[in-house]
Amino acid sequence: MKRLFFLITLLLLALILLFSLISCKKEAEFDTLLICDEIDEKTLEAVNIKNVFEIDNETIYAVIKYSGAYMKDSYFFVWTNLDTGKKKTTEKYFFANKENLESGNLVSVLRLKEESPAITPGKYKVEFIYNGNLKSTSEFEISRPEMKIITTELASKLSEDGSPFESTEKFEQTDTINLSINVNYILKNNNFKIRWFDNKDKIIKENLYVVNKDDYKNKYITFPLQSGKGLFPEGDYEVDIYFNEALIKTLSFNIKK
Repeated sequence: MKRLFFLITLLLLALILLFSLISCKKEAEFDTLLICDEIDEKTLEAVNIKNVFEIDNETIYAVIKYSGAYMKDSYFFVWTNLDTGKKKTTEKYFFANKENLESGNLVSVLRLKEESPAITPGKYKVEFIYNGNLKSTSEFEISRPEMKIITTELASKLSEDGSPFESTEKFEQTDTINLSINVNYILKNNNFKIRWFDNKDKIIKENLYVVNKDDYKNKYITFPLQSGKGLFPEGDYEVDIYFNEALIKTLSFNIKK
């Protein structure tokens, strides 16, 4: 009787263990979450891995390699600006849509020029969530650029964005003379001083503009000159352009009857 009881107990324990093994599904395995600015189009593997990017980058990729996934498994990514706390969460994806469950790469893309609100320099992190659980996190930085002047032009008319409708050095006496400065980005803690000289080399107007807010969308800064008397005297004029207290350009123009 004792022997039979022992065998029954052993059989029950074996059945419990077998049931536990069957019901306990093994999870997929993942490598380190990588950040890069290029991926292999065929394998989706990360190319040019780094953690510091320029604001001029078109795209930033988060890539993680998996193995042993199941069709019902799900995942998504969360991108967070650590300076502002703003988050972007991707939609939830399922491995049922993957061709290969044994191994492969999962990718999320941050398109810097298309995001709203706009992506700005700062520190960021990406989180990879698998079946509702955080599996991997990586941090990266988008560096702050220097403000650079690309072109300085004069025009009587400007487009809506501040670019010259038609650049010229010759104006009528009734024209508004517009100075259009094209920059890579408008960044705070920079300043402009514009000094206009008439045909007698006398200062007729001075503009001072201090940038107090970053603007990564607009690319033009404009300064208009109009005659206080309705008509400019004919002759040769000049405008000096100072950027951060340094004279960077002098433009000459002519006003005719």
